[in-house]
Amino acid sequence: MKKDIVQELTRARNSTHLFLGPGTCSNIRVGRPEFTAEHIAENVQGVLGALGAMVPHGWDGIQSVLLKGTHTIALPLYMKEEA
Repeated sequence: MKKDIVQELTRARNSTHLFLGPGTCSNIRVGRPEFTAEHIAENVQGVLGALGAMVPHGWDGIQSVLLKGTHTIALPLYMKEEA
C-alpha cells in the first residue's frame, strides 16, 4: 500500500494540467526552473504529441502554441496558417 502512495505522489508530481476555459487561451506548464533544457524539451515534445487529442476539434482548434520562460518573451512554436 505504501508503494502505491509513493507511485501516485510521484505520478502527480511529474504531471501537468490543462484547463480549457471559456476563453481562447490556455496554459500548460512544461517545466520548473530547476529542470534542464533537455528535460523541458522532452516535456514540450510530449505535450505537443498529445495536444491535438486534448483540444476540441484537435489541431484544427489550435491557433498557436508559444513557449514562455520565467524571464523570456513568448516564443512561437506553432502558428496556424490562414486558409
